[in-house]
This record gives sequence, structure tokens and C-alpha cells, in this order.
Amino acid sequence: MKTWKQFILYGMMVTVFFTSCEKDPYLKDSYLNEVLITPRNDYDVANGMLVLEDYSVFDELITLLREAEDTQVERDTIYQNLGINTNSGINYTDNPACLKFEANADYISLRNVEEDALFYELDRGNQDINSIISDPYGKTLLNQDRSIQIESRIFKIFDSGLIVVVANGDISTYSSMNSSNENEISTGYNVRVLGVTGDKVDQYFNISDGGKVISGKLVNEISIDQRYGMDDEVQLVNNSFIEYQDGSTPTFKWVYPDESWYIGVQPDRTFQAGDTVVLVSGNPSNGQDTTIIYPRSCYLGDDLDITQIGPRTYRYSASINWGPPSHWQYELRWVFGDGNTALGEGVHEHTYGPGVDLCDIEVTLQAIRLSNGTVACEFTEKLNYIPECEDRGSDSDEQVFPNNWRIDCKIWVDGGVGGWLTVGNVGSRTKSMKKGFAGIWSGRKAEQVWVSLEGDYLEETPSLCSPDCSIVEVPFLEETETNSGNVQRNLSNSNKVFYESNELWSTHKMKVDGQIRVYTNNGGLLYLD
Repeated sequence: MKTWKQFILYGMMVTVFFTSCEKDPYLKDSYLNEVLITPRNDYDVANGMLVLEDYSVFDELITLLREAEDTQVERDTIYQNLGINTNSGINYTDNPACLKFEANADYISLRNVEEDALFYELDRGNQDINSIISDPYGKTLLNQDRSIQIESRIFKIFDSGLIVVVANGDISTYSSMNSSNENEISTGYNVRVLGVTGDKVDQYFNISDGGKVISGKLVNEISIDQRYGMDDEVQLVNNSFIEYQDGSTPTFKWVYPDESWYIGVQPDRTFQAGDTVVLVSGNPSNGQDTTIIYPRSCYLGDDLDITQIGPRTYRYSASINWGPPSHWQYELRWVFGDGNTALGEGVHEHTYGPGVDLCDIEVTLQAIRLSNGTVACEFTEKLNYIPECEDRGSDSDEQVFPNNWRIDCKIWVDGGVGGWLTVGNVGSRTKSMKKGFAGIWSGRKAEQVWVSLEGDYLEETPSLCSPDCSIVEVPFLEETETNSGNVQRNLSNSNKVFYESNELWSTHKMKVDGQIRVYTNNGGLLYLD
């Protein structure tokens, strides 16, 4: 018979046992817990792919990854168990937390993630970045690294950041696959390679179980834009967009406008803008699956981005597809509106002097022939929208924003050092400005807004956002005296501007009603200089 001491000891042992088996609170699902905390072993990885049970599990996995992002240890543990190298820091290209599940389409897209990541890095001042989807056609299509299998679907993540969706005999669930060619590519493993804007389009490839390409077909024709007037013959590029697992390439047969043909990865001739060539991929002898390809012309403006980072300072970036390295014949030259120039792709920052009228400033991109230094083609773009220019000659002292405005933007606040004040998704509201100016232009997700806070900032309707919007309300009123003699602006329910909490920097100032106000991350207070 057990004594009372033995019962107490037994109870303590049971308590310790169940306590030690209790899972982390953010890992609510036992299967997810096994996936996240268990290193990649044979039983949870098949052919180099993380195997999940269904879409709901994957959705929860991504949710948990996002929730764990604020905790470095939890995040790194998850990444390491998914096979991600965390020693070099977070890499948006390889980071599975960046995968977003689209509710209206059963596939994963990096498009929104690319925007978020790029703008986040730009906001941090990181200039050494390029587009995440740097290779929209992909190489090593059957690379087994960083792949996720959900039911019959496989999501592959490449070094370039490309996401490829593989469906095993089932493409009907992909709402984005709206093509007349769907019924022609419905057997075997169907691969959709995400395209980008401009002349690149989504591509579908039919792959056999052995990993060999049977056929490839473009969903849409590639139209060529000749408005830049490039007079050179151009080399057909982006044609070696796929390779086998062993590194070899498929066989391509190029049928030229004069009906002559050539078999090889690259065509053996150049083309004039507007010429048409037929590509027969896979087995050239059958000639059944053909793709219409147009040679690429001078698309200097495709990836041009201009961002204002100061009152008179702009950040310029562009990435031009010149073709394979063996065919690089051009160099990119920037001609700024004040006559200064710069060479090379990537990011350039340029500050215009006080004597330069920004209302008429343009930037010109030129393709310079390496052979003789002459201009092959050029593209000119005006600077981003400037409120002061629009306000010229206007007698109106009030601008009213419409209802039901979805805002995801940055407000430039003039005065002092200056800084960006980020506005989140604040739902339906009415905004108005007196003795100031507000303008609208298209942004990366919705509309963006320029606001000059030189006048009275009127009351806004309450935000319709739920708490998970991560939006902080910042007032401009309710002054209280501090020991240092400064006047601080405390959080209240007075006139509001919205910004993300991580966007508060002590060096940023704003001018309201002729006064300079500094906002800091010191408790969310606003100080009056």
C-alpha cells in the first residue's frame, strides 16, 4: 500500500512528464509541430521536398512562420529544419516565410512578396538589391532543393527566387491557368513558370516522370514594342529557359521567316525587330508543338523605377536584359535632367541642386553600343509626381479624397530633415486638406498619396482596420510641457496620421502650421522644436 508521500511523489512525476511533453504554444497542430521542430529526415522529406498533408496544413505553416518571425530563435529553428541556411542572415529569395498563399488561386505567388521585400529593403537604405524574380524563365527546372509538396502539387523554390508550380495531372484547380492551351498540357507533370510584366508571359511545360521535357508551349504570343526605334539587329534571348537534371539542354529547332531552320540552343542568326521565328522544342522531328517567338528589342523602360528619397534626391534603378553574356553589346547610360550622367545598371542616387526646376526634370536611359559608343536606343521618363508642380496656377485651397479609399502608401512630409511617414491600409475614410495639397498616383499595391502638411490637417473618419493591421495612430495635438521645456505631442484621439510602428525614426521631422515637429520612437511621442 502506497504511503501519502509516495502518492505525492507519483503526482509530481506525472506533472513533470506532461509538462515536458507540452508543445510550444505557437505550434498548435501536432503534425506541424513535427514538421517544424524536426530536422529534415527521410520520413518528412521525399525526393528533397517537404511533404505536407493538405493545403490547410500549409496555410497554418505559413501563418506560424509569420508569427515566429519576431522571435529570432524560433524563426531560425524553423528555417534550419526546412533546410534553409540562416548563418548568412535572412534571405528573401530562400525564405519560405515569404511564400504567400493566395485565397483565390491554389498556387503560391512571390509577386506580392517581391514588392514587400524590395520596398522594405529600400526603406532600410539597402541599395544592393535586385528583383527577387530575377530569372522569370528559370534554370534547373527540376532542382530538388527547397521544394514543398502538398497533396498532388509540388512547389519548387529556386536560387533566383522563382516559384514553379507542378500539378500531377490536375490543372483545373489553378484559377490563373485561363488558356486555350490547357487541354493540350494536361498530362504528366504540368509546370507553370511564373512570368512577369512586359514581354515575358507565363509558360507551361509538360514533363515526363523521368524528368525529360516532352514539349513546351507559350500561353500567349510575345509582342514586340518597337516604339524605342532600335535599329540594330538583335539576338534572340531567353530561349535556353529550361535544362535537364543532368545539366544538358533540350533540343530546339528554329524555323526562320524564310522557312530555313537550325537545331541548337541558340539560333544561328540575328533578327530585325518584328521578325517571327518558330521554335519546336523537345523532339524536333514531330513538329507538333510549336511556339511563336519574337526577338527582343530595346526595352529600357521595362524595369525602370524612380523613387524620391529626399526633398531633391531621387533613387533610380533599372535592370536591362541584354541577352546572354556572350552577346552583351551595350552599356546602360543614365542622363539626368540637370545634364549629369552615370553608367551601369543597378541603383543610382542623384540629388538636384536648388537651381534646378524639378517640374520639368526628366531622366533618359540610353543603350550605348560598346563597339563605337553611339546610342542604339533611348527611353525618357519624367520624375515622379511632384505636388508643387501640380499646384501651379491653381486657386483651390482644398483637396478632398473620396470615400472607400484603400491606402497603402508613404506620405512625404516637407520640412527639417524630412522623412517618410508610412500610411497603412486604413479602410474607408474621408480626408481633406486646407491650404495644402494632396495628389494621387498609382502605387505598388493600391494608390499612393503626396501630402504637403503646410496647412490645417482636418479630422478623418475612424479607421475600419482590425487590430492586426499593425497601424499606430499619431496625433498632432494635446500639448504637455516636459521638464526639458519641450512640448510633446501625446497619443490621443485628436487629428490623426497613420504609420507603421517600425517607421518612427528620431531624425525625421515634419512641418505643420509653420512649426517643425520631430517624431521619434521614444514612446510614440511627437516633439515641438
